[in-house]
Amino acid sequence: MWTVGESQTAQYKSMFTELIMKASSPFVHKRLPHFWKACWAISTSTSAMVLTLLLGSQLAASAQIVSDNFDDGDDVSPAPPWFHYDPIKVGSGGAVSLATWTFPTDSSGGKALRIQCAPNNGPAASLSNTRASSILTNINYTNFYVSVDITNWDNANVQFMGIMARLNQYSGVPGQLDGYCFAYINGGAATPYLDNTIAIFRINNEGSKGVPGSSVGPTANGNAEVHGVDLDPTNQYRLVFIGEGTHMEGRVYQLPDITTPIARVQADSAGESVQWTNGPVGLLTFGYYSAGLSGPDAIVDVTFDNFYCAPTPPQAITDDFNDGNDTTPAPAWTHVDPIALAGVPGAAYSGATYTFPGGGYELFSPHPLIPDAGGPRVNSVLPGIWTDFYLSVDVTDWDNTGHQLFGLIARAQNIGPGTTDAYLFTYENGNLGPTAGDFDVLRITGEGSTGAAQMEGAIPGQNSGLHLVPGNSYRFVFIGKGYDFRAKVYQLPDTSNPIKDLLAKDLAELLPNGQVGLVVANDPSDGTQHSCRARFDNFFTEVSEPRITLVGTNGTGNAVVSWPGNFASIWALQSSTNLNSGWTEVKPKDVAYAGGLNVHTNLAPMAETDNTFYRLKRIEPTLYP
Repeated sequence: MWTVGESQTAQYKSMFTELIMKASSPFVHKRLPHFWKACWAISTSTSAMVLTLLLGSQLAASAQIVSDNFDDGDDVSPAPPWFHYDPIKVGSGGAVSLATWTFPTDSSGGKALRIQCAPNNGPAASLSNTRASSILTNINYTNFYVSVDITNWDNANVQFMGIMARLNQYSGVPGQLDGYCFAYINGGAATPYLDNTIAIFRINNEGSKGVPGSSVGPTANGNAEVHGVDLDPTNQYRLVFIGEGTHMEGRVYQLPDITTPIARVQADSAGESVQWTNGPVGLLTFGYYSAGLSGPDAIVDVTFDNFYCAPTPPQAITDDFNDGNDTTPAPAWTHVDPIALAGVPGAAYSGATYTFPGGGYELFSPHPLIPDAGGPRVNSVLPGIWTDFYLSVDVTDWDNTGHQLFGLIARAQNIGPGTTDAYLFTYENGNLGPTAGDFDVLRITGEGSTGAAQMEGAIPGQNSGLHLVPGNSYRFVFIGKGYDFRAKVYQLPDTSNPIKDLLAKDLAELLPNGQVGLVVANDPSDGTQHSCRARFDNFFTEVSEPRITLVGTNGTGNAVVSWPGNFASIWALQSSTNLNSGWTEVKPKDVAYAGGLNVHTNLAPMAETDNTFYRLKRIEPTLYP
């Protein structure tokens, strides 16, 4: 592996004199196969600030991914079936049944899941408020990523509605359910919650025991936050609940935008006397008050749709290829050989290959004897749809005997021979001379046969020329947000100073989203039609660039830093007074969320002689089982 970093100086006209971004650790050789560390840091003294990013390890394992849009009008298929948990029915021995599960038509003409409960103010009133849950009892996660849409609810009544995880004791008598929950509470529930709030809380004996690690509940160490947000039942929202170790994060997206959360809440159960480590996931409904009346008069009426659960976020992907395959860690790469897909027979084309020499990932396409399907080219892409993206890959070797291009592909659609539409960041080795070569940020349509726009030309002053020296290794970084793109190249092991930094813009048309991956192709101008080959390593993708930004200072001289709030994984902010040691996590309650950004204000005003360094650390999931 390689250490990642960036170096840049910029003036900041205030109490600070300069912004210095630099690598905070030396080169790490590939013999450390499961650790990829990248460092930028910010120091909040008047003398220096440093931005730091850490990527932890990833351990591959298999675990079940489940999705259910309920369009088949039931919650039995696709497997596994949902378990209906009705505590009032269980506690009354079946004498009182207040909960129903139905499947009304949704706004797109499919079906959704509606959970309703009548008030529990009759003979079973001693069993407390009306409530019901749907649980996937056959799914056992330690780390988890769960999402569901809430499309309607009765807003005249105060209800908890949301996602549960790591559940235990869910099929016995009422009052035993344990686990964690991320929920929206739509009214004036009692403390520790607020009026119209999202919160993560620990469920203990079917009751809320406060926010894990917060200043409320049994453990008052301040490691959580509660976020006020007023959701409109005429709109539709997506709830996302992520758990990685002791860290948990809940997000709310207002549909159809699933790129940037409108609200976010975090918690950390480290130090809690009770911790739930694994268990099933499910959906929670809980009637708190009904039209201002007491708890026994509460009702439940919430409609859910488009459920998804997995052991890791679907877009949190890192692959160092040290395991000698491209199938683990999940998701597996998809091989795309356009020439073979075009139907060229094996006698004329032996086919693209995907191999793993030296722990890398080599893509190769030979020269076809029949030219009708075009020149040699090969892709490998990942499943899933990205809108905004941050892609990074190392290029360690390539065939320099022929005119070819290779690099990263993003927002790829209709992938196939003569049909691929995508954005590319590629190196083209030109006429193979000692100074030949350049980089291109391209939008292609029809695999380039119907259009190829060189987008860096839309930004004045961009110089794409650069010669890459065979035998050296380089890191390619490709960033896209809407119509705007940025591409960087680093000569390894120096990941502090890009040797090429290009800006680009799509002025004509926008490819809004699509798949990401790798591309190698022989240039059409190569009359000899050589084969094409390039070797990649250390692929990483996120939805935003993992970077801390210095916002400035508040009115009392406290430093303010921010970073994107739409990462696929959980990223924790850490601080230290020493760049090389003593890093501790900033408590979630000390991180605000607004306008799509996480924002932290340093707790103490800055002094001339003091340093406070900040870095981001990706909380790397370990898959279960």
